[in-house]
Amino acid sequence: MMITIVYPVLNQYKLFASVLNRTISNLNLAHEVELLIIDNDSDEGGQKLQDALNNIGIDWSVIKRCKELKIISNNVNVGNYPIFKQAFQFAQGQIIAFFHSDFYVHEKGWDERVLNVFSQDDMMGLIGFIGSNEIDNFGGRGMGTKSNFVGMSIDGFNGSPAEVHGARITDLKPAAVVDGCSMIFKRKCLFDIGFIEDFPPHHFYDRLMCCQAIEKGYKVGVLGIQSDHISGQTANKENKYHNIAKKWIQEKLGIDSPEDYIKLFPDWYLNTMNPSRGNIPKCSDQVIYQEAERRFLQEWRDNKKFIPIMLNDNYGRMF
Repeated sequence: MMITIVYPVLNQYKLFASVLNRTISNLNLAHEVELLIIDNDSDEGGQKLQDALNNIGIDWSVIKRCKELKIISNNVNVGNYPIFKQAFQFAQGQIIAFFHSDFYVHEKGWDERVLNVFSQDDMMGLIGFIGSNEIDNFGGRGMGTKSNFVGMSIDGFNGSPAEVHGARITDLKPAAVVDGCSMIFKRKCLFDIGFIEDFPPHHFYDRLMCCQAIEKGYKVGVLGIQSDHISGQTANKENKYHNIAKKWIQEKLGIDSPEDYIKLFPDWYLNTMNPSRGNIPKCSDQVIYQEAERRFLQEWRDNKKFIPIMLNDNYGRMF
């Protein structure tokens, strides 16, 4: 069974080099591994990505043990959610692992544990390394968040330990949602749930895809793999992340400023079931967040009555 590891990257090569070195060096490599790097319109340009990585210390001798390395270059920043569709078109693996470029995997042989989970249960469609058995009435992870985050300080970047987010686990637990920083799909599951063309490029896609998988009859799980997420690096530091948000709200919503957003959906803006009720977005990314939140909740809570959801240890619905 081949596993494809997908990393989108937008600038921040130093951080990405550290992430890639650690994660790839902890592969077991007793099976075929494909590495797919998607350069999401970095300033250096996709053609220069490999040279840039070489210059900052990537251990290519380890990566060359993988079956194949592919670098895909985007001329524009497409955002987080569209990366899933783009990677699916290029990836060859039966298992496709999507990691954020600030997500470290510390555990040796993590890939073998992942593949064992999928090989032991044909209905396992998606696993992550942080997740919850609950999606609450407002689209949150409720009180059930679990992970095995180490909280390590690496190259000047600080992770936060599992206990900050919830409970620590080392095994596999049922999940209603896994965090978008690490989403590992069975290829058939990703094919079956498909891709929504006009869904916002950032935010809530993890909850959306988890609900889609469960609705199709797949199991979703959170696996206790030692890891760390240095959250918010791209959103906080890259203008191109915010530029795509601005372009999206202009093209898809027909508005020019964040303040205009509340005029589009006045009833929703003041709805008591809107978690962002009364919050005027201050930037385009906050518009994207609120619009993704609105679409997710109105479809999966208000129309389908699919959430709130909580799963027991046998993947059965408690509510």
